[in-house]
Amino acid sequence: MLAGSKAEGTDLHTVVANQLHIDRGQAKLVQSSAVDFLHLLLVCMEWLCAEYSIPARFVISIHDEVRFLCSEEDAPRLGLALMLSNMYVRSFISSKLGIEQLPLVRCFLLGKVIAQHQ
Repeated sequence: MLAGSKAEGTDLHTVVANQLHIDRGQAKLVQSSAVDFLHLLLVCMEWLCAEYSIPARFVISIHDEVRFLCSEEDAPRLGLALMLSNMYVRSFISSKLGIEQLPLVRCFLLGKVIAQHQ
């Protein structure tokens, strides 16, 4: 091993594989799916922010977290847009896998949040 290079087994795919008890090739698939989810989520957020005139900016994405910036006044609408985006993307991916329903608890909690802001 070259001096200054990463220690063996510390790359992202190996770490994910070890955590999930799967082989390294399967870890690449898991990581790739997470990136696809993130891309779909960001596109959906861009669309919802434009559609409902929510002045917000995407700031950063770290692992499984995304951060947006908006005024305090627009924060509830942006939060709702993020929840809707999450549900839309989950629905899309589930549909592509042949799963035509989401767990009821996801929709129920979102419905509760929407009702509180009306």
